[in-house]
Amino acid sequence: MDCKNKQEIRSALGAFYSAVPKQHGAWIVLIACFIIGSCAGVRFGLESVILLVSVIAAFLARAALGLGLSLPGEEKERKGLIAWVMFYSGMLLVSGIWLVAGYKLWILGLMGIIGLGLAAFSLVLEKVKKDMTLSGQIINIIGLSLTAPAAEYCASGSYSPNTLGVWLVCVLFFLGSVFYVRFLVRRRLEVAGKFGQRLRAGFTSLVFHLSALLAVTALSKFRVIPLSAPLALVPAASKALWPIIRRSRNSYPVKHIGRLELIHTLVFSIITVLVFTD
Repeated sequence: MDCKNKQEIRSALGAFYSAVPKQHGAWIVLIACFIIGSCAGVRFGLESVILLVSVIAAFLARAALGLGLSLPGEEKERKGLIAWVMFYSGMLLVSGIWLVAGYKLWILGLMGIIGLGLAAFSLVLEKVKKDMTLSGQIINIIGLSLTAPAAEYCASGSYSPNTLGVWLVCVLFFLGSVFYVRFLVRRRLEVAGKFGQRLRAGFTSLVFHLSALLAVTALSKFRVIPLSAPLALVPAASKALWPIIRRSRNSYPVKHIGRLELIHTLVFSIITVLVFTD
């Protein structure tokens, strides 16, 4: 193997590693939604495996494209990134057609179009450096959370109220995490302040969590979703209320917040699976 080929391989590998998303939170949302949706659909078959390949390919393609668009046109790494975008897009296209046409999961095609539209919108926000704004994070969460209804639909083989219900519960939980983390990270001084300061700083987070819990409770009363579905959001609502009730002398370290969010996601996932498979 000559030096030129070795350099091309190193360049391709470098582009691959640089394009893999480093946001652990995004991976957690993606994986948690897939597991919840697949378990809610009860039957885990080959179509669920194909969906996982499709979803990860879409996720990696969007990350590689976003990074490639941020680099100058003459940058060598950009060529490698575009190659990976084409590779992932090919995987997405093949697996998507296989699921929609081969397994007759026609609604999955509609979900895919919506997901691609949200991904395109998030790329526009990333291009203008607004992907980490509240609106940017909301768009990303909605897009990633579509994995839950897609997984439920693939596993069950049919569309039902559970398909919409599992998406609604997932998107409300993960959107709540956005508001909660922004409160702890961006309002650190108020978190350690007096009750009035903590209440004002965490008001948006608290209102969102309580509103989400109320909305899910109302839908469960009308039997649109399982009657016990609100239980999945109770720990999250308690989490949002806790730093307002209890004063913390020190601000929460980012790593500590990340670990807590991982634990809460695990608890939420277990409860949600139990609720939708009961």
